[in-house]
Amino acid sequence: MKKKMMILCMALFAMLLATAGGFAQYPTTCQTNTQVVKGTGATPLRLAVAANFYGPMQDLIGRPDPITGLFPSSTFLGQANVNNVTVTICSNATGTFAANLTGYDMFFAADDTAEDFNSTPSNCNDLTTCAFLYAKGKPVLFGWPTSSGMPSTITDVSDLIAQLGSNFTGKPSWVVSGPAAGYSIVTPNANQVAIANPSVAPFGAAAMTIMNAMGTNFPPVVLNTQPNVGAAFSAVGTLGTKSGFVAESQICASGVPLSSVVYVEFPYYFTSQYAIQLTVNGGLLNGYIQRQMVTPGTVTTLWDDFLTAHCYVPLN
Repeated sequence: MKKKMMILCMALFAMLLATAGGFAQYPTTCQTNTQVVKGTGATPLRLAVAANFYGPMQDLIGRPDPITGLFPSSTFLGQANVNNVTVTICSNATGTFAANLTGYDMFFAADDTAEDFNSTPSNCNDLTTCAFLYAKGKPVLFGWPTSSGMPSTITDVSDLIAQLGSNFTGKPSWVVSGPAAGYSIVTPNANQVAIANPSVAPFGAAAMTIMNAMGTNFPPVVLNTQPNVGAAFSAVGTLGTKSGFVAESQICASGVPLSSVVYVEFPYYFTSQYAIQLTVNGGLLNGYIQRQMVTPGTVTTLWDDFLTAHCYVPLN
């Protein structure tokens, strides 16, 4: 709740600045250059997507509909095919989006900020006007290994974290299943750590929560703070930034196998991510997602299969 309130306060502050003329209102397209456009049709569908879900969202747009099996289907976009729709996927930090959602048809937050836009303040259960849980993201501390060709001194988990009495030498990955207390960041190799701005980015706030649980001191740990978790991911491996707190889904979306990076997973600090439909056009995608959530797969729902494939915690 504290994390959500901090991000909401920053968003409201940004709105006040805009109203006072502190900076211009965002246009009805993306607030950032980080975007991808699919389709060329006259019907616009603009999505405000938390940076950790940017890659998965691009995959989602092309998934077959669970009812018709078409790719993409008329029941997905409400049109004959995707060429009748222009889907613009915008990526940024949750708090940055929350400051101004003008022009967006759906909002995919990295925490529960989307609930602030519910049609009713409590007991909101209309999926066309109320936020719903769509993913649970996993924070990770990762670095490119020396074998990757990136400027790095990371060889295994022992270069990222330490724990009294534990030997992480030779381990390419590690899961901290509980609280991070008792662990520490190894400063000789990972002293400059990329994180997303914790005042607007839930994964940045999660990173600070994890490091505070570790009892991290600043310095010797130096933070390379980026505007969102997408930028934090890109910063790892540049200059002196050899590690970073990001979302595991970003590694999966990059096309690089998890076995090719060194990382520590912190599922105890997963982020509950909520989305909300903002306009009628948003229903074109929202209805599709709801069908994915209720249509049975082999064992789980198709949506849980999608989440697992993109390195999220299944909802069920």
